[in-house]
Amino acid sequence: MIPKNDWASAQSLLPFVAMLNSERFPKTAEQLSVLTSDSAVLPPVPPFQATELLEALFLEEPKPVAIFDAPMPELIAIRLLTALWPSLRSQFSLSTFALSPRKIEGRSFDLVFAPKDARPRFSDWPGRRIDARAGHGARHRWTGAIVSRVFSDSVPRLLDDRELRIIGKEETNSVAALRIALLWEELLGKLESSPAAALGLLDIANSKMQGDAEAVLMLQPALVDAAHRAVRSLPASEAWGLIGAMARKMHGTQLAPAIPSVAGAAATLASASPSGAIALLDQPDPQGAIHSLVPEIARGLSEHFNKKTEEALKSAPPEIFGRVIGADKHLAEDVAASDQLVKRLSEVLPDFSPKTFDAVREAILPFLIRDTQIAAATPLLLSLSAEALLKQANHMAISSQFEARNFFAPLVARARELEITDRLWDALISTPVSVGRDDFLSSTLAPTSQDVERILADSRLDRGTAKRFLLELLRKADSTQFRDLFANHILEHALLASLSTTEADLLGRTVREANLSLTNHVSTVLRLLPISSDEQKFELARSALDRCLRDRFDLDEIPTIAALIDNLGSGLDGAWLAWRGLENSVSTFCVNRNLVAFGLASIPARAKIIEAIEEVARALETHHTIGFDQAAADSCAALLWDAHVRNSISLLRASGRLLPKMLRAQHAPVSAVIAATFPSIYRELAKEDEVPNILKFVPFFDWDRCKAARRELVDAFLASPQWRPADLALTACRSSDVDRIIGRLAKSGGGDIYMRRVYDGLANLPPACRDEVTRKISRIRGDMARD
Repeated sequence: MIPKNDWASAQSLLPFVAMLNSERFPKTAEQLSVLTSDSAVLPPVPPFQATELLEALFLEEPKPVAIFDAPMPELIAIRLLTALWPSLRSQFSLSTFALSPRKIEGRSFDLVFAPKDARPRFSDWPGRRIDARAGHGARHRWTGAIVSRVFSDSVPRLLDDRELRIIGKEETNSVAALRIALLWEELLGKLESSPAAALGLLDIANSKMQGDAEAVLMLQPALVDAAHRAVRSLPASEAWGLIGAMARKMHGTQLAPAIPSVAGAAATLASASPSGAIALLDQPDPQGAIHSLVPEIARGLSEHFNKKTEEALKSAPPEIFGRVIGADKHLAEDVAASDQLVKRLSEVLPDFSPKTFDAVREAILPFLIRDTQIAAATPLLLSLSAEALLKQANHMAISSQFEARNFFAPLVARARELEITDRLWDALISTPVSVGRDDFLSSTLAPTSQDVERILADSRLDRGTAKRFLLELLRKADSTQFRDLFANHILEHALLASLSTTEADLLGRTVREANLSLTNHVSTVLRLLPISSDEQKFELARSALDRCLRDRFDLDEIPTIAALIDNLGSGLDGAWLAWRGLENSVSTFCVNRNLVAFGLASIPARAKIIEAIEEVARALETHHTIGFDQAAADSCAALLWDAHVRNSISLLRASGRLLPKMLRAQHAPVSAVIAATFPSIYRELAKEDEVPNILKFVPFFDWDRCKAARRELVDAFLASPQWRPADLALTACRSSDVDRIIGRLAKSGGGDIYMRRVYDGLANLPPACRDEVTRKISRIRGDMARD
């Protein structure tokens, strides 16, 4: 027995044939070892009908073959078996001499040689019967080739190793393998004259070369050459069709790595036929084969970018337009330089798939650096990631020093959406100083406390730029934002410090809209008053008074309030001022302070206060107790007494309201107020007429009205440790009844001692009053001395 593999793979079969010449054949099965040798040169065979034999065996429907009257059957058989490839040889059966049909394991021999006279016995032969001596021409285009390989070549070989790799393992067990190999060689030969032959090669490769990387590698140069040859020799439309078909056949196969090489031809063709490139890319491409050509097509479009290219791109479907832009940055640069294509891009961006949109953004955004390109740039800018946005900002600094001002808004909007405005600020401020940079920085700012703090804290900003930013923020803030900025008291001081009188509009706005601390509100009003119109002054002063009359502030309060009142002048509403600054919800300190300030008012404003003296009294009357200090009492008294000339009736009413409270306020230094209010009431009581209703609640209202009044007055002074004794004398003078009032004092317990105190204080009284009281005291003392 001979091992099957030894037989199938032997280069030469002569060693096996030699064994058949043995004088003794084995009687039992023995495994023999055969020394194989390299291919041996075999002699040619005599002429016979080899064409029909080989056509029957290899080029037509496989059937058993019986050949009759063949010369030298053994040599023909040796040559044929040697020419077979291993997998076919291992299963090929033949007999060099048969007188009748032969079978092995139930099937007919593949080939039998028989004498001519044995032909009748083969009448039932299921296969072909061939007369070796009869003439027969070749019926197939490959007949001559295989006849030469088997019967003419010195070493018969139907398929070499390279051809076996092409065929693939699945086909080597059948004679179809030979036809495939022959077709392969034929197609290779046609490539130079017919590049379309590459499609047939690809069909064979895809169906037969699976798993044989080396065989696939051998094919790549031929495919590349065919693609470039098609570009050179075929009309553009045919060349595009061939390249597209090649790409489809290569896609998803072992030949896919070769697509970029073939696509190089597409780049060349795209330069010459841009419309054809677009047409190819627009074809249905469910597997993505044509899409693999996009990078090279885009490169080709860019290499010879011209009017034809521009027109082709302008008319391209949106997705195709986007794909080629996204595939090549040089083409993207060309597109960015074309106003028409940039306009087209802005129109079709919403139609791109997400993947295409991202690719277009990556490719073209670096070249969109002009304000005229903003329509196309905006959607791209609004989709940037955080890192890409910062990179874009830096690119704008390098490429144009931020000349494209229209780009600022979408970039800032995206930064806010990503919550990286602070990082954008840092990136921008690190770039060289320029007008564009500062404008971009400004656009990142919003009227918020955070951004104001950033401006104030960033030492990288020069003071002039920082102030400009602050002013811009304040001017673009709406009312709510403006108010919120000044609600932060730290920022309030800084913002006000940044405003000079040249920014009067903003100073005015802070007064109107910001809830400033009282001190800052008043300070700002004082800064505005000198540069404001009369109408504005009135409104400013009134707004400041409205707040500061009721609260304390860190300025020289009394002169400030007096100055504000003076700015109201004759337009002052005295009643409003009285109630705003004196009623019982106002603290005692502020009431005292306000009264002093009222007393310092200029003549026009003071006149308005005196006109409203009754309202002053009514407001003070709301207090449960009187807490005047000396200065407040003196100022209030001066206002009241001024009214006795200008507004005596109102003074009477005011006195009627105040005097009872003052007489009870013996622990407050209110004696000056009593000196201003008692006289008008006393004189009214002295009249025989019915007194006004306002006086009927005065405690000394009885049948002897004046006597009771004198008694109440003197007793109150004697009881108060705070009242100035001289004010009793002043009250007596103003009441025009020094004799009776001082006389009442002299008769009261402790009156003599108190009278000395009155006398000691007379120096501060008006001369006429001082003289009259001095005379009265002297008479009383004289009378007392005589007694």
